[in-house]
Amino acid sequence: MILDIRHHTSCRYDRAVSNARLELRLSPPDGEDQKLLDRSFRFTPDASVVTDRDTWGNTVEKICLPDGSDAWSFDLRMTVQTFRTDPFAEYCKWNFLPAPSAPGGWPREVRTYLASPDDPWDSDPAIRSWARSTVDGVLGAFRQVQAMMEHIHRNFRFVPGSTDNQTSPATLLARKQGVCQDFSNLLICAARSIGIPARYVSGYVYTGKDSETAATNHAWVECFFPEIGWAGFDPANGAIVSDAHVRLAHGARFADANPLNGVFTGRGVNQQVRTAIQVGKAGRGAGRGAGY
Repeated sequence: MILDIRHHTSCRYDRAVSNARLELRLSPPDGEDQKLLDRSFRFTPDASVVTDRDTWGNTVEKICLPDGSDAWSFDLRMTVQTFRTDPFAEYCKWNFLPAPSAPGGWPREVRTYLASPDDPWDSDPAIRSWARSTVDGVLGAFRQVQAMMEHIHRNFRFVPGSTDNQTSPATLLARKQGVCQDFSNLLICAARSIGIPARYVSGYVYTGKDSETAATNHAWVECFFPEIGWAGFDPANGAIVSDAHVRLAHGARFADANPLNGVFTGRGVNQQVRTAIQVGKAGRGAGRGAGY
């Protein structure tokens, strides 16, 4: 599938600020499942833009605004080709295999995505108990993650504004409402609690609804299986990640893959950020990704 993506974000401060810095993770990496065909990026006002890579290998555009700025905006246009047309065909012969029983059974580069005993989210007993009860009787590591994803999709309500970046998976588990970011955080911790490496992914998703606009990026989870590699699970939509998804960045947590992060100096300054995202098949206009 070839997808056209249009992304506009604007920000206005109620008075001028200084030392304003932005980090954008909005460059889709090329891989076996996707290829960036075209990209144009326009930022206002004129500012210093430096392209770098972060610890996780994501492309980061670092922008320094002129002191005294009271607003900024950008327009991003991309065309991306995606190739994962039938993920079930790729995974079906492996989905009954168990996960390695010891951390040493995983490749070294994915061990950082296993549960950390020092991370309170990873070590929460409520999440561990929920994960084990949800996968009870389910054979195979892949099918266990799929079962947890489907449980979240069926039993948790999508309610924008009901959570924020600091909402813990345990809080989501108790309230059973949130957004794609929260659902992904819960699935990551749950997968790790049963010994499966999991990471946070930010990106875009297309569901075929033309001429609609989303107000934020999408998020999902990738889990690693020795026979498969990284496979994506979208709990907000209850779907295995396919050619409708465009990956931007990944990391252990949301902060590592945050598409847009910024800081500035200015006491008591308020800001208003607006975003409009459209995703559509090339040549057919734009459609909105679900799960926002």
